[in-house]
Amino acid sequence: NEMNNHLECLNAELAALKTDYSDSSKMLQPPADHRFVEPFALVRGGKPAAEIVLAPETKDMPALKTAAEELQKWIEAVTGVQIPVSAGGERKRGVGGVAGLELGATDLNRICLGKRLVPSYRKSGWFSNDGWNEILAKLSGRDGYAIRLDPENPKHLHVFGVKDKGTLNGVFALLENNTDIIWSRPNEKLGTVYTKVGGDFSLVWGNEVVDVPDSETRGWNTFQGVEWMARNKCNLFNGGGGDIEWTNPGKAKWGVDYMKHLGGHNIFHFLNGETDPTLFAHNDEGVRTGGN
Repeated sequence: NEMNNHLECLNAELAALKTDYSDSSKMLQPPADHRFVEPFALVRGGKPAAEIVLAPETKDMPALKTAAEELQKWIEAVTGVQIPVSAGGERKRGVGGVAGLELGATDLNRICLGKRLVPSYRKSGWFSNDGWNEILAKLSGRDGYAIRLDPENPKHLHVFGVKDKGTLNGVFALLENNTDIIWSRPNEKLGTVYTKVGGDFSLVWGNEVVDVPDSETRGWNTFQGVEWMARNKCNLFNGGGGDIEWTNPGKAKWGVDYMKHLGGHNIFHFLNGETDPTLFAHNDEGVRTGGN
């Protein structure tokens, strides 16, 4: 009787369900929230209206450089226009003798990549309390990202994280939410889908965004697609061959700064399990039968 009651309720719910299939085109539009008050122009009349500014180089910044390269690459793919990339600001002494960074004047909008370009650091190290450090505190310990217009200079759009991988994730979020680009498969030519636009292109999404992932690590155990996994915001790239090889140091530029395997089957080989009889597996009769 209880099962019949459940079925009756389910059938009633299904009968009352009305799905609107008339128009799903709005699903391809940028999200309705976190919109800029005024669009942030990147391309006008087929020419760059913005530049990408990269925080000054440090030895542990390969993912930050990748963020600039990816942003430039995919904006050009969508618009046909390559916006320039410039190195970060000039070093000056700030409040209390702290070395800060200053950005020179320009007529171009700027997408500033990296935490070392946010105003609190540029002006007075990490000691100011103007909202930027509060955002960084929320991002601490994760590879989340923030996207924020400088309240004092609306020509500066900052994409940053506590980790450079967070900045890289923020770049991909900026692209995904302002275009219809999808990195659906590891094959870049066949698996990347987007619509080309011409003439003018502006960002409409990215106002006061702070995104902190719930999980510390995300990824698939696969055999290919470092770039594809990174573009889908993964940070755990493990596999048995190709560019996804777990010992490949080239993965660092996509935000993985460690080389390890989380499975366990490779430990067998490290311990010389193919030749050491004490490590051979037992068969059903309890007899050690050899390696593998």
